[in-house]
Amino acid sequence: LFKCFVLTVSERFVVRSLKLTRFDKQDFVQKVAKRMAVTCFQDEASGVLSTCFIDLVGYSVAVLLFWIGALLHIRQAVRLPSVSVTFSKHFLIKEALQVVATVLVSARVLAFLDQGVPTEVTVSSLLVGFSWILALVLTAVEYTRGLKSSWVLLAWWTTTFVLSSVVLQGSLASAHIVSVYPPDFAVQCITLIVLATLAFVGLYFNSGPPGHGPQYGQLSEDEPSTEQPKPEDMGGLFSRLSFGWINPLLSLGTKRPLEMSDLSLLPSDLAAEHVGRRFAESWEQELLRESPSVARALWRCFGRYFMLSGLIKFAHDTIMFAKPVLLKAVIAYVQSPGDVYLGLGLAAGLFVASVLQTVLINQYFFHVYKVSMQLRSAVIAAVYSKAFHLSNKARSERTVGEIVNLQSIDATRLQELMPYLHVLWSSPYQLIVATIMLWQVLGPSIFSGVALMILTIPISGVCAQKLGAYQQKMMDQKDARAKLMNEILNGIRVVKVFAWENSFIQRVTEVRNLELKQLRDSTVLRAAVGYFWMATPILVSVAAFATYTLLGNELTAASAFTALALFDIVRFPLNMLPAVITGIIEARVSLRRLQTFLLADELDRNAVRRDDSGAEKMSNAIEITNGAFHWSESGPATLSSINLRVPRGQLTAEVVAVGPGKSSLPNAVLGHIQKNDTQVR
Repeated sequence: LFKCFVLTVSERFVVRSLKLTRFDKQDFVQKVAKRMAVTCFQDEASGVLSTCFIDLVGYSVAVLLFWIGALLHIRQAVRLPSVSVTFSKHFLIKEALQVVATVLVSARVLAFLDQGVPTEVTVSSLLVGFSWILALVLTAVEYTRGLKSSWVLLAWWTTTFVLSSVVLQGSLASAHIVSVYPPDFAVQCITLIVLATLAFVGLYFNSGPPGHGPQYGQLSEDEPSTEQPKPEDMGGLFSRLSFGWINPLLSLGTKRPLEMSDLSLLPSDLAAEHVGRRFAESWEQELLRESPSVARALWRCFGRYFMLSGLIKFAHDTIMFAKPVLLKAVIAYVQSPGDVYLGLGLAAGLFVASVLQTVLINQYFFHVYKVSMQLRSAVIAAVYSKAFHLSNKARSERTVGEIVNLQSIDATRLQELMPYLHVLWSSPYQLIVATIMLWQVLGPSIFSGVALMILTIPISGVCAQKLGAYQQKMMDQKDARAKLMNEILNGIRVVKVFAWENSFIQRVTEVRNLELKQLRDSTVLRAAVGYFWMATPILVSVAAFATYTLLGNELTAASAFTALALFDIVRFPLNMLPAVITGIIEARVSLRRLQTFLLADELDRNAVRRDDSGAEKMSNAIEITNGAFHWSESGPATLSSINLRVPRGQLTAEVVAVGPGKSSLPNAVLGHIQKNDTQVR
């Protein structure tokens, strides 16, 4: 393709501009084709990517992009002050490998000059050598500024490794290259080993100097970043994928008990203050609607990150279906052996698919659990903040136990649902793809299994409704028990004085027994549903295989094992979907309780005018003019005609008889009771 492109360009621009005759034009094109054939080292029978394409296009584009990114990155990095660093072994290894790569490229250039290799390839290799020198400089500049290797270096190491692999493959496929240029072939082999080591070290051990966190934001900001670096940012790409960044902490834990000083600081995006403020802003926007929704406010805060984790889940589910296809191909190859490279490729593909599936599912759970922790922190912070602003009427309708249940039980239930909420779309996707693939393996026989799966859907719906009803009743009993215990503890002196322990124990036991009854019924139903759904995939596979055999088909090893692998994939969505539906029903109950609490009446946050800016001008610390205060809207005024001046810096005492409102006056100053047309400063 590259040769055709060059010939077309030369014919359209060079030949026409020179106004050559027809004979000269043909001669010129033949010379260009001959030149390209010599330069490309291309074996038409091999079908591999030509060496000239890699040298003249691949490396040229990589060098151009690397030089642009490296120079811009050096320009930004040199603006940062140098830091006192100690050279780690990983830094020294990377620098040494880059020096070796520079020497190898130089040796290749000298070999090309000696062998008379076309100029284009020699110039391309020379530019690659200069790029390795620039990479050496960039690595040193970043390290002395307390930074870890940038994405520019990571991309350069990875790109050169891939291009070198393709060039070596072309050399192996074109045997005459190995015989014509043996030094170049040896240099290619050594270079590939060096680049593979460099890419692994750079991507796995990509950490900055000891004691200096990765501050990417400093490259684009005048002021140093104040955000705490995330622990996973301390390693490279491979370290993130394999969670290798946690190894130093685990290794330290094997030597001595861990202490708080051993743990890294919490990143700002996971801090309760940051998460709570984000949800508070989202909830304020939601209050402007006619019908506010807690679920919509949570989605506005965390929906984007939740959807990003869904993309990882989609990639995992897609790769998961590659394993049955490869398994069928491996079994067919074992039954009828062919090319050994085909067998090795199938085995390698099966291994790579398993590794990718493991990496993706672990990354999915890692990110989605972070989102679930943020959601739980946001709910707890919102409930905590709302509890301090409840009006007296709203506060009297709720006990401390009910508020604690919102923070502990309801928030935890939402957190536990988040990691599996993607099952709502993932399960239908897996079931549809698995059904299509089963049709290709077993044909119409799968309809017996599909019919059995469809029959289970109404059963799961009825069970989900029953579980939701049990959950609502159990939460009501839980709130009643918490309210009763709160009343008993508040009046424990009276209970002990009058020896009412037994009667109150009986009342608590009755409420607790009702709660345990709901819990027992819910657990029994949940266990029955779990057993039913665990047995469903087995029944589906038995029904499909029986139908396939009864129709006169022969059940071969390839078909049987492939179908079993697909039925094993179907097992997870069939088991998890009803559990997630049950969790959603329980979460709806929790969201409804949270929404009722967050929409409760609040105190007037502007009841007290706090004039901090004019504090020096005000002679009094507290001023109340013609004050009239009452605890409830319908009740009489508790305080009326109150005019109060509390001088700044003086001790003021409130001395009154019992009952006229000693506690009401401080609450009025704090804005905890309602006021009429009154000014409080």
